[in-house]
Amino acid sequence: MKKLFVLLVLLVLTVGAISAQELTFDEAVNYAARAIEEDLPQRALVLILNVKSPSENFANSLLNGITDQLVIGRKVQVVDRQNLEAIRAETNFQYSGEVSDESMVSIGRMLGAQFIVTGVTEESVNDYRIRFRSINIETTRIHSSIIVDIKKDVHVMFLIGGDSAVQEMKRIEQTRPTSNVRNNWLSADISGGFNLFQGAGLSIGAQYERMLSSKVSLGAHFYYFIPFSSDYHLLVYEYEKHKIFLDGIDKGNIFGIDAFFRLYPAGRKFFLGLALGFHNGGNYAEEHDSDSNNRWWIESKHGAGFAITGEIGWKIDVGKEGGFFVQPGFLGTFIVGSSKRVDIDKAPNFNLDIHGPADGKFSNGYWRLYLSAGYAF
Repeated sequence: MKKLFVLLVLLVLTVGAISAQELTFDEAVNYAARAIEEDLPQRALVLILNVKSPSENFANSLLNGITDQLVIGRKVQVVDRQNLEAIRAETNFQYSGEVSDESMVSIGRMLGAQFIVTGVTEESVNDYRIRFRSINIETTRIHSSIIVDIKKDVHVMFLIGGDSAVQEMKRIEQTRPTSNVRNNWLSADISGGFNLFQGAGLSIGAQYERMLSSKVSLGAHFYYFIPFSSDYHLLVYEYEKHKIFLDGIDKGNIFGIDAFFRLYPAGRKFFLGLALGFHNGGNYAEEHDSDSNNRWWIESKHGAGFAITGEIGWKIDVGKEGGFFVQPGFLGTFIVGSSKRVDIDKAPNFNLDIHGPADGKFSNGYWRLYLSAGYAF
């Protein structure tokens, strides 16, 4: 019983995942036929009756295609649809029209079927959703249901409405955001950002991205951050009537490398990214107040550690799809690791005592807006 339950759960999840995808017309016909075979008893006598849709041409093509696939599969017995013509002439039955459950059961009994399959079409912006259901003739109850999403391509639009529909479909395709039509994306980037300890600065980098599917990619990114101000010029300390200037504690540049994962939720050009990598550099100073011995000191730290980065971005084709592109985006990085520390002490007699290094903890934040340009191939 437990094994049967697990199998049913897996079947539901699988069917749900497939039905959520937009299929071509031929893919939808094949998927619907295989699902009907799985739902009905072996060698059951089934009649593929009708699909309520905007077009009889679309309904006939869909029903005939499913019938042909079931005949090829040989797992169920299919009632010849030619026998429907006589009934159609007498009852004004339409393959694409709405038929009551009572009428469908009656037609099924007249043709000796054990099960009938019927469907209803729902239209959305990008696809047609067909809700199939099979009805047990003996009990007149619904035996099972199947959902198939058929994307609006030129073939489907022609079946729905002929040449005018094809022209409308071409117009819609031209206004849609494009998908990633290339597998490899190579680019260089420049960004302006703010580092928690280094302040504002510029970053340059390069990245490579490989599409695994229309919605998922992996890649690598290298970057080098240069702060606008290279050192601390205002570290001025006064004791009695004397001043001591500690100048030139270098803020330092940052080098980073990471591997990223990107998700394209709609299968188009907008993406969300997450990266893991290594960060090195970024000296900074921390001032400490004088202690009971009238001493003060400055810690100069150099950090290296683990970096995690979140990203939002958008690809924009330059000209036709593929080839050259630009990519604006935003990155936010959190860095944590270890650091080397140098303490600079000042005693009351102004003798400077520089000692270290010593190990310490290091954490940093780094936010930047970027613009990259590259080539897809």
